Order: sequence, then structure tokens, then C-alpha cells
Amino acid sequence: MTKNTLTGLRLSSFGVLFKMALIFSVLKHGSCIKVSIFYEGLCYDSVKFIGQQLYPNWNSIKSHITVEFVPYGKAIHTSFGDNGYKFMCHHGAAECLANKYQSCLLKQNMDDTKNVELIYCIMSSNKPGAFDTARNCASELGYDLTKFTKCVNSKEADEYLAENGNKTWAVVPNISFVPTIVFDDIFERSLQAQALTDFIGVVCDRIIDITPPKICERKPKDKVSV
Repeated sequence: MTKNTLTGLRLSSFGVLFKMALIFSVLKHGSCIKVSIFYEGLCYDSVKFIGQQLYPNWNSIKSHITVEFVPYGKAIHTSFGDNGYKFMCHHGAAECLANKYQSCLLKQNMDDTKNVELIYCIMSSNKPGAFDTARNCASELGYDLTKFTKCVNSKEADEYLAENGNKTWAVVPNISFVPTIVFDDIFERSLQAQALTDFIGVVCDRIIDITPPKICERKPKDKVSV
């Protein structure tokens, strides 16, 4: 047996062991599910999903998912190069501002739990589109208010909202309902429809774990927050 052959066998054995270790890790700890929420700051259905499906269940499933908030929805934006952007939002100019406020705060890259609490705080308020609402919620949760104010009053807000727009328009097929819920970067209509009334059911079905969260032990016919 040549030295090269022996080296090849060792590398092959290492590859097999690595794959086995990876599979064992997934079985033991589960894979993290990415959930992307494409929504609008003044949309009733967005408020309903966040308040009735995501937020009440977050603590039960947060170790199994990552969440990405994309405030934009059925908006349209046009780039004018150095002259910035023009936005037209589904619920008018006030919603464009609401989406910008949230975009600025989300760009501070706080952890998922902070972001879930932030978006719930804003969206469940009596004035979800108000600057004061966003600022007060951010203050309570420890966001940097100086960065927030600077972002809102600069081109950053437009750039972040346009970035969210590009993400939204990249969903295939184009979104036709807000909120749109995408799992692991792949849009599936059946999962979208189920998630709006049984988000926890979709998540539980996708968790690969020997010891899934207790909330997943509920009977299939049970519903959580309709």
C-alpha cells in the first residue's frame, strides 16, 4: 500500500466520522429553523400574527428557531442614485415611516428575543406608526436611542427600507398577502396558510430533536392562539 493510498484512506475515514458526528449532533440538538416574517408596520394581519402566533409562543420555541423581521410588505420603491429613494407603501406614507423606524432599530443587531419583544411592543400599541412609540419601546429594551434617532434622520433609514424591499421582492413567487411567513428561505403556500393560525404547529413539525419543546407534545388537533 502506497503512502498516498494510506493518506487517502485516512481522509476518507475522517470524512465518514465527521458526517456521523454531524448527524448525531443534529439528532441530539436539532437544527435551527429560520423564520422570515415579511410584514407591514400598519397592517392588521401583521399585528394579529405577531400578537397571537409569534409572541405568545416565543419562549417555548426560541432555542429552536431564528427569526428575521422584514418590514416592507406590499410597498414599492424606486432608486434615484445619489438622490435617494422614493417609497409608496400599502397603507400610505405613515406606514413608510413606521417601516423605517423598525428597520433602523432592527439594524442594531440585538438578539432575537429583544427583537421579538421590540416588534411586539410597537405593533401592539395604540399608535404603532408613531416615532414616540418606537422610541419608547426601544428605550425599555435597551436599544441605542442615539443611533436610532440618527438613523431615522439620515439616508440610512431609506437604505435599510430599500434593502428590505429587495429582500421582499426576491421571494418567489412574489408575496400576495401580508404577513408572509417563510421557513428556511423557501416559500411554501401550504405552510404560509397554516402558519397564520397555527404557527407553532408548523414549527413543531419541522423540529428535528430527540427532546422537542413541551409545547410540541400537544395533540395535533389543538390550536394555539387563533
